[in-house]
Amino acid sequence: MHIDENVLTIAAAAAELGLPVVLLLLIRFSRAAKPKAVVMLGAVCPLLCFYVFATIEYLISPKDPGAIFAFFAMWVMSFAVYAAAALLGLMIAFFRTPTKTYARFIVGLASLPLSLGLLELAARLYR
Repeated sequence: MHIDENVLTIAAAAAELGLPVVLLLLIRFSRAAKPKAVVMLGAVCPLLCFYVFATIEYLISPKDPGAIFAFFAMWVMSFAVYAAAALLGLMIAFFRTPTKTYARFIVGLASLPLSLGLLELAARLYR
């Protein structure tokens, strides 16, 4: 089976947009999964904000080469960072404290620099 660039882009975009949808559904409909889903959503929220801003820039000026590149390349180029943030958010989600929903979301937000640091460390170790 031949996997080309478009298939990778679509798969990365589906994974990066599908996870927040699943997390939001869990937050809304599952009381048991809500505390963990909130932390994971907080962990990927800054990346989702970047995706929203790049998409808006592309929609506002679709002929701009920078906007075109950012929109079509962001899915694949940020997939490793997104996966690292989601995995660390998942690990942190199993901590029982804090118990308040907003505090758990902020813990997820605060985990992004740590996940970026761990990704950098892994990249240096496996060069």
